[in-house]
Amino acid sequence: MNPFDVYIAYVSWGADGKNRPVLIIAKGDEANTYIAFRITTKYVNKSVAIKKNYIKLVDFRHAGLRVLSYVDMNSAIKVHTEDILEYVGQLTARDKERIQNHVS
Repeated sequence: MNPFDVYIAYVSWGADGKNRPVLIIAKGDEANTYIAFRITTKYVNKSVAIKKNYIKLVDFRHAGLRVLSYVDMNSAIKVHTEDILEYVGQLTARDKERIQNHVS
């Protein structure tokens, strides 16, 4: 797995969770973990504060996503390799730059 790869992973919160696309950012500190951001299609009804940290994927189809999607940069998550289900694609240089500009 490489930075800016998109995968489907099981993401849990407490006792619940779901399969969702994630953007891998880096290898985690612990063995078999990666740092990632959630990818979502839900944007319109979010608050202005939340929208500030959503990065639109201009080339979402190239990344293997079927519908317009956003990287939720509000908080990174830890994903274990056993929870990663399927490779979807990789961001284009243009979308990588948009993510990097937001972080810096």
